[in-house]
Parts: sequence; structure tokens; C-alpha cells
Amino acid sequence: MTAHPLRARREVLFALGFALVLGGLYSCYGALNHGPADWIPRTPLDEHIPFVPAFAIPYLSAFLLAVLTAVVFAVKSADLALSTLLAGIILLLIAYTCYLTVQTYVERPVEIGEGFLPDLVRFVYGNDEPYNAFPSLHTGFSTVFAIHWLRYGGKAGVLCTAWCALIVLSTLFMHQHYLADLASGIAAGTIASLISWRARGLWAPKAPAE
Repeated sequence: MTAHPLRARREVLFALGFALVLGGLYSCYGALNHGPADWIPRTPLDEHIPFVPAFAIPYLSAFLLAVLTAVVFAVKSADLALSTLLAGIILLLIAYTCYLTVQTYVERPVEIGEGFLPDLVRFVYGNDEPYNAFPSLHTGFSTVFAIHWLRYGGKAGVLCTAWCALIVLSTLFMHQHYLADLASGIAAGTIASLISWRARGLWAPKAPAE
């Protein structure tokens, strides 16, 4: 069924607006990614999580998943696309509030090893300071994607949700985050997704009566 012209125009305008705001907010990440840290949310359980360089692959694949999600939702469902964008904005606002008020620090392994996979870990570490960890944005965005892929449904929805779960786990086994960072990331991503989905009326006005 063809979307009503009024709704189609609103969807395009909201998509452009949300994308600009999301991009602008994301560009501020580096400016916040520094100390001093107020606390290190490490727990005894974190001490038993092994360092596995192979998890750098699913960790980096988060960016590929973001592109795939944007393309599929833009083509298949404006509601999902716009809700995902708005959820990303809300997630960043929640996360940045935490980074500004209660900055954290993650202790990374000293011995990483040699080879392709350890080099990928070095690439990640070299491009991301060990701050801005609570909540984990990799986890938060993966949660947003997972919730919206579940709404999308089908095999693609299940597979992409499983992919999201693997990305979340990768943040632990790469020693990029602690368990508390994951818990807060899941909570922030869930809250952001619930708010954005309920806000669909912003871009989906009722069609005028014939």
C-alpha cells in the first residue's frame, strides 16, 4: 500500500533531521573520551573473563551491521528506520550524560600477542581511548538494532539479533568493557528503543479525511 503523500514527506524530513542530529552527536564522542575517571566498574566476575583477540572481528562488524540495518529498514520500513535513528539519538544523550558526570576507565591487557587478530585489537585500542565505557555504546546500539530487527521479524530478524548478541559478547572478550558497562548499555538501548517506538506519531500523522 502506497504511503500517504503527507506521511511520505514527513518521513523524509524526519529521516534527514534525525540523521544530521545523530551524526552531529556521534562526532562529539572523541571530545568526551578522556579522563580523569571517577571509577572503574570492574567486578570479581570480570577478573575471570579471558582475553580472546578473535572477538575483534565481531566487534568491528558492528559498523557493517549498522550500514545493513540502515539500508534494509530504509527500503522496507520507514517506521523501523526512523525509530532506529531516534533511538540512536536518545541512546547517545543518555550515554553522554553518564560520560560527563561519572566517567569510567577500563584496564586493558598489557600483553596482546602477535599476529593478525592481535593487530585488529591494537587497531581498536588505538582508535578508542579506555574511557566512555559506562554505558557501552557498542552494546547500546546492538540492543537498539536487536529490538528493531525483532520487530522486523523473519529469519533475517533472528540472524541479525544473534549477530547483535555476538557483538555485545565481543566487548567483554576484547576487554573493551566490563559487565556493568554491558548491563547499562542494554538498559540504555532498551529505554531508547521503547521511547522512540512510542514516538512514531511524530512522523506518521493521520491521513486527512476524504
